[in-house]
Amino acid sequence: MFFLSGPYCFATNTTPIIIRKDEPKDPTPVQTNRVGTSLPVSSTINDTELAVYFESTVGEVTVTVISDSTGIVYQDEIDTGSVSEIFIPSTVWSPGNYSLIFSYGSTTLKGEFLLE
Repeated sequence: MFFLSGPYCFATNTTPIIIRKDEPKDPTPVQTNRVGTSLPVSSTINDTELAVYFESTVGEVTVTVISDSTGIVYQDEIDTGSVSEIFIPSTVWSPGNYSLIFSYGSTTLKGEFLLE
């Protein structure tokens, strides 16, 4: 599969991670459903790394990867004004289910993936 982001093209076997807005289960009266809204971040994972691409600038973002079995395996603050992509080595992580969380301002985005 090919993954294309900006001027970069990676011809590796990568799996896109579906990222969604992480909202409370019970909507508040002012909350609306945002179907089709473009997110400021995308991510893929392959055998060696988790790739994160910031599609737009949102300021400081806390990037967290959490293993269902061991807890936080990665956490960092990223300034999207100066960094548009990061690559996180995943070879030291154990197989299992993981959550990828992006937090900035009052927004939290979440994706989930399985590492085999």
